[in-house]
Amino acid sequence: MVFDLINISEAENKLVVEAKNKYGKVYENAKNLVFLLWDFLKSAEVDAWIFVSFLSQVQKFAILSLLSTLRQHNAQSLMDMRQIFEAGVLAAYAIHERNDTTYYYKDQNDVAYVKEDAKEKSYKWLEENYKSHSDTIKNQKKIINNMWTHASILLTPLNFQLEKEEKFLNSVFDKEDEFQTKNDLWFLANSCWGLLDLFAKEIIKTKYAKLSDDFTKKMKQFGDDNEALKKELVSHPRIQKWTNIEKKS
Repeated sequence: MVFDLINISEAENKLVVEAKNKYGKVYENAKNLVFLLWDFLKSAEVDAWIFVSFLSQVQKFAILSLLSTLRQHNAQSLMDMRQIFEAGVLAAYAIHERNDTTYYYKDQNDVAYVKEDAKEKSYKWLEENYKSHSDTIKNQKKIINNMWTHASILLTPLNFQLEKEEKFLNSVFDKEDEFQTKNDLWFLANSCWGLLDLFAKEIIKTKYAKLSDDFTKKMKQFGDDNEALKKELVSHPRIQKWTNIEKKS
């Protein structure tokens, strides 16, 4: 393959087109929950505009994470996941705290700046009001930060290969690992389900938005699918190997 942007883009498109047949139910589950983020709202009050604006970032990065996973760009996918969590927490907080001055300020030249304590306030609010969601997001972000958000020698084997003496092979695509891709797709789907559940709880409490008529039905269906897929994945020998090591240690 000639190494240029058009050929890389065509190769990526082929990976996306083939994903349904390659990854089956895990792909469908991830796709369903990513796109549910786009249509779970029936309406929203004008006062909820900050929530909807942060939600747009969750929606965008969920799509990008899905595409990056399918296109074999693992680090990019997980960095997108970090954006999903951060925007998701701010979105949920914005249903509760609807004053825009909480999130930014303007200087004497009318230039806007982010208020650095807004994120801190949102995480504190989440911990105080939705402890289970808070703990899950903290744990997921920790996993991402420890491995995927910084350059590391442990990531280089995904794109580098020593074929023989004095000959190297570098690739823009990560090495194909079907099981790892399925795990990443499940991780994305599970994260989307958790954020949707968080948004729904705060929406029902505040009544500043309305959920779609079929939201509860879809969440039940996709949640059941998600749990069934989790059971399949954790029974895989690669997962059981690490589970057994943890039991021994």
